[in-house]
Amino acid sequence: MCGHATLACMYVIFRFYETDWDSVDFLTKSGKLTVRSAPGGSMEGERSCLRPGGCVAGFGSVAGLAKVKSLDGLLLHLTARGTEYDCVSRSFAPKLNVAEDPVCGSGHCHIVPYWRQILGKEKITAYQASARSGILYCRMEGDRVVLGGKAALYAISDICVK
Repeated sequence: MCGHATLACMYVIFRFYETDWDSVDFLTKSGKLTVRSAPGGSMEGERSCLRPGGCVAGFGSVAGLAKVKSLDGLLLHLTARGTEYDCVSRSFAPKLNVAEDPVCGSGHCHIVPYWRQILGKEKITAYQASARSGILYCRMEGDRVVLGGKAALYAISDICVK
């Protein structure tokens, strides 16, 4: 499941193709993923959370990416308490040939339950501090994480087949 790509795709569908729709359910290997349109170009998606097992110690260098490839799982998330936001994070997926994920929606399904427990808050504003960065508006609903964010149209293109 790729959260931010799913939200971006649905932004295009809601804006250009199915303008009267307000939500779509996807059946994924991770379970049902519901995406809803919100005012002002915002998108919101929710899915069940899965708790990750284990942590990686000493992940502080480029050589650490090679270590991550030997671990179970596909993603590694680093997170800390924020000052302007509830938490900040970075996500890495070298097994998927993604050195760093710019804004990882599925990763926040791990990060948000952690910060909910630490901060005692149902709503978490998260900042992913990659080079491209992004802000995620998150909340817990039972065992599900709801992720929201702003979508922006980057380009409009036509595909011509000759």
